[in-house]
Amino acid sequence: MVSSALPTTTAWTAVTDLATPENFLSLRTHQQGERIESRLETTAIDGLSAGEVVVRNRYAGVNYKDSLAILGRARIIETYPRTAGIELVGEVVRSDSDRFAPGQLVMAHGFRTGIAFDGGFAQFARVPAAHLMAVPQGLDALQAATIGVPGFTAAMALDRFIA
Repeated sequence: MVSSALPTTTAWTAVTDLATPENFLSLRTHQQGERIESRLETTAIDGLSAGEVVVRNRYAGVNYKDSLAILGRARIIETYPRTAGIELVGEVVRSDSDRFAPGQLVMAHGFRTGIAFDGGFAQFARVPAAHLMAVPQGLDALQAATIGVPGFTAAMALDRFIA
């Protein structure tokens, strides 16, 4: 039997569960004059863009647009500092919206997430309720995360084709 030295998903989850909305890690992108610089920072939820729902991020897609943004190769981010990540999947921790309850799995994609609003490259996100959708019954967080940009692109194409 071959054993693996790689950490399991369960072990990783246990480490990320130590974070709180008052003290967590995020990949923040800053503008320093003409230079764009991204770094891992300790953040508090109050330091992020406004929103009614606090989400513990479980998965965030890494898209071409995200790489351009955090490396400063394109001026995609509208205001700085910003947490990039144009899509995220996670569970609701707190909600001031009647649409979402603590423990519910949700996903965000679009609505300028990671561009004008802080995105998924963090342990937590504060998201406007209007930018979230419930993960469909029968899908877990990982399955929902695999839909991401390719899934939405295919769905939009089918919608236009059928219409």
